[in-house]
Amino acid sequence: MRIGLLLDPYGEDTPAGLGRYVYEFAKALVAENREDTFTFFTRNNTTVSITGTVERTTVLPSLRLWLMNGKELDETLDCHIFFTPVIPLFFRPKHLVVIAPDFAYLELPHRSIRQTIEAQFLKMLHARAFRKADAIVAISHATKASLLAHFNIPTEHVTVVHLGYVVQNVSPVVISVPEKFFLFAGVFKERKNVRRVIEAFASFNMSHPGYHLVLTGKKKGDYYDSLVHIVQEHGLQNSVHFLGYVTDGELAYLYQHTVGLVFPSLIEGFGMPILEAMHAGAPVITSNSGALAEVAGDCALLANPHDASDIASKMSTLVTDPTLAPALREKGSRRVLGFTWEKSARELSVLIHPQSGGGVT
Repeated sequence: MRIGLLLDPYGEDTPAGLGRYVYEFAKALVAENREDTFTFFTRNNTTVSITGTVERTTVLPSLRLWLMNGKELDETLDCHIFFTPVIPLFFRPKHLVVIAPDFAYLELPHRSIRQTIEAQFLKMLHARAFRKADAIVAISHATKASLLAHFNIPTEHVTVVHLGYVVQNVSPVVISVPEKFFLFAGVFKERKNVRRVIEAFASFNMSHPGYHLVLTGKKKGDYYDSLVHIVQEHGLQNSVHFLGYVTDGELAYLYQHTVGLVFPSLIEGFGMPILEAMHAGAPVITSNSGALAEVAGDCALLANPHDASDIASKMSTLVTDPTLAPALREKGSRRVLGFTWEKSARELSVLIHPQSGGGVT
């Protein structure tokens, strides 16, 4: 088969979770389907560092994806895979697979009329992509439940394919951090619940003053500014450390030396950071609902993401129970074995080649 992969986002200088998932999933798909040929569609001139039977790489015009036409995406291909659920309005592929990461824009409150309008427009684009798709993939059961609730799609039309995680196959790079620290690794967005992480640490710090909180992520934007203000309000300037963007090697070092990853997002489509942390041997505190609880299972401490005191309680439990961290490390090391990109690619390949059969989750 001739398969087209819409790699967007791809080639970012500092890729976040979505960009990493697109790259890792695409790489695994090409490796899994060696008898097929692939065309990569990208939004920039970055070289696609994926080896395999590649027919060509096409840089799409700098237009909004939904405004493009079928010729730009080559409707002669046997199958197209979109890693986010937005397809061009004038596009009639032979076989279309659409992957849904999450629907945070529908789950979280809107802060302005503009946000409400943009959310409704995006929902319209997503609904159209799902109607046109021959196969719909949700990256977690939580995402599937959200998709069914918001788009009125029959459950049998949606397949759950869990993601893998990014293995830190680099040598750890020493980075200057305090000896005893909790870690938040991600981006500074409201949905990541970083404000409550800081508030939880402030409460925890009152009875455990020897610990620190380290946060990685780009230091810019209104939300980041509000986090700095919260730190100042609590007088935690010497205990809370914003590191900015860190390299893979630095992140590997942080995972290996942290007391625990604190990642209680309000909504996630999957949750790669908690698997990355488990693989590196870090205990995890995460949300007790949604995709994060689904991915973590019983291998992490689960807290109410809306309750800073509950998050603080889990932090306290982790440092006061000497048996807990080793137990979580051992359980986490087993948990990650069930989430690989090879497994993801095999399950998605059934939907690319429908004649091979396979069931729906």
